[in-house]
Amino acid sequence: MSSRSVVAAVAAVLALGATTLVTTAASAAPATGETGVGALSCSHDHANRDSAWGRIQGNNVNYRSGPHTNCSSYGQFNNGDKIFYHCYTTTQNDGTWTWGRKDGTNRQGWIKDTLLDDGGSRVRCP
Repeated sequence: MSSRSVVAAVAAVLALGATTLVTTAASAAPATGETGVGALSCSHDHANRDSAWGRIQGNNVNYRSGPHTNCSSYGQFNNGDKIFYHCYTTTQNDGTWTWGRKDGTNRQGWIKDTLLDDGGSRVRCP
């Protein structure tokens, strides 16, 4: 076998190995919404640890089942609604969110901190 044939055979084997490695790595990553590293979970612990409150900035502000915009909305709050804070969490892609309850109701859920007049809770969730 000539040296050119050997080099070509080695190059073909290396190319096949690289293709297999890239394909395996790509298929191992979890899709959005699945469990695993990097997945966006709509299930986060929260507890009533904060005595502070703030007000909603804007109309039709969603309060959600989890601290991500892809999580289900339970409903909406409006500008000036008073929200009692329970605690906050930080997400990898969506910043900080506060679990809160609207004054005088049982309507509660995760609210993006940029939609609260003072930036939300200062007490981290469990």
